[in-house]
Amino acid sequence: MGVTDASVSVIGGLVMIAVNVLGGTSGASGIACGFDNCKGFCAGFCPYRSNISQIGTQNMTVYRMTPYNVTDLVDHNSGDAAGDMGFFLERYLAGNNCTPPYNTHNCFLEDHTVVGAFDVQFDAQYGPYLHCNPNKIPGSIYLNMTDWICAYANVSPRDWRGACDPPCQRVNISVGKDPAHHRFWTPPQEESLLTYFKGWWYSTPRLGMCTASAVPGDGSGCTWRVRNTPRFINASCLVDRLFSTLESANPSCFHRCGPSRNATSPCFGKCVEQTVVGQPPGQAGISVSKMVQVWEEAFSTSGGCRQLAVQSVGRGSLQRE
Repeated sequence: MGVTDASVSVIGGLVMIAVNVLGGTSGASGIACGFDNCKGFCAGFCPYRSNISQIGTQNMTVYRMTPYNVTDLVDHNSGDAAGDMGFFLERYLAGNNCTPPYNTHNCFLEDHTVVGAFDVQFDAQYGPYLHCNPNKIPGSIYLNMTDWICAYANVSPRDWRGACDPPCQRVNISVGKDPAHHRFWTPPQEESLLTYFKGWWYSTPRLGMCTASAVPGDGSGCTWRVRNTPRFINASCLVDRLFSTLESANPSCFHRCGPSRNATSPCFGKCVEQTVVGQPPGQAGISVSKMVQVWEEAFSTSGGCRQLAVQSVGRGSLQRE
């Protein structure tokens, strides 16, 4: 899927990107369905991203790279295995040189990072993807790791007035869904580590969470729930398995980087990129299904990474090791 046309307009004081996808239009209303367009969503005219008219629920497993003390999905982003793959690998290649206390924008995923697998049920009426991050401590560069918030077009639900005109409560509660790295909405370009695996990203706002015995689609109005206890593994174990798969697929390139693995070296990063996307031109890229299989097997209780003890589901509940 690719973008065929794009324009920029201002709605409710915010810059919005209007996009026609696959030659389609946004509907008879003239409301365009572009990146983070809650107006189009609430009017029911966003078939590719926002399926407000879709009926039914979906069960799936989503994953989240997260600090060890944030172990739920409330006001957080996640992705399917393919959707999280490029983001996960890129984080390990970035080499941010982070030091304690870690709670800054570039480093909050560097403190004893784990990856969680969540078996979820979504109501399938997906809305615009919300960007969920920890709030800043007022007057500081540091983040409050116990105060997370999801924002639409850089406007949080706590300050929603003006983000949609009129305000759209459905956006506040819907599970957000977007192609990983918003790839449908960028101009056609050469594949990269971030875009190669495709997949989907999700946002799960607090206001849509099912409580007590409620489930999506039962008339309660909730939009998502975690169906059982999440599974957590150390991110270092998962990335070791992924890197080993890439090294086996292109040994000649990785051997040139030295006898031991240095994931932050330019040589290693270049080999990862080339092996994933297929370079030089004409060389096949890595099998997406193979990498997804390696990812999923890492969470298996038989032959997978060691699963971490979870005392309860919620912030601060994962036993640090």
